[in-house]
Amino acid sequence: MIQTFIEKNRKLLRFYYWVMRSGSWFFLLYAFLVAAGKSVALATRIGDWQEFNRFFHHDVPWGAFSNGLPTGLLALGIAQLIWYLLETDRQPGWVLRNADKLLYTYTAILISYYCWMGTVDVISHFNEPYDFPLRLIMLVIFILVKLLALVGAAEILRRALPMIEESRTLV
Repeated sequence: MIQTFIEKNRKLLRFYYWVMRSGSWFFLLYAFLVAAGKSVALATRIGDWQEFNRFFHHDVPWGAFSNGLPTGLLALGIAQLIWYLLETDRQPGWVLRNADKLLYTYTAILISYYCWMGTVDVISHFNEPYDFPLRLIMLVIFILVKLLALVGAAEILRRALPMIEESRTLV
């Protein structure tokens, strides 16, 4: 069933492979350049603590690095999965072979990040009793859904890759 789908959509899968591969390297390069540039800019402000603190909290785009790196690795993993499905004599790439470990590591990093930011958010909005329970409930729901999706994707990949390999050896 999967072989007929692959044969039927081979050109489209190759197109997706090249888009995902080039997009993943763009995201990884972007994350590296942002991290390097902001690190240099941050290092130039070490002498003046107030300027350093302001730059660290307001000007460093943490999302570019924290979202660019995982997004780039995810796109690279998807590209490697597509290439692995297209080529029968090919072994999975490093990102695809270690995708479950990478997703677990990213989940652990997110748990610590959300605990830290959640604590800061709860402390800063603790004096707003009308808004506090709703903010806390929405924060917990958002965090749980995202973390469970990451763990679920890791478990699916951990179990699916051996099944794909077994089905390829049977053909």
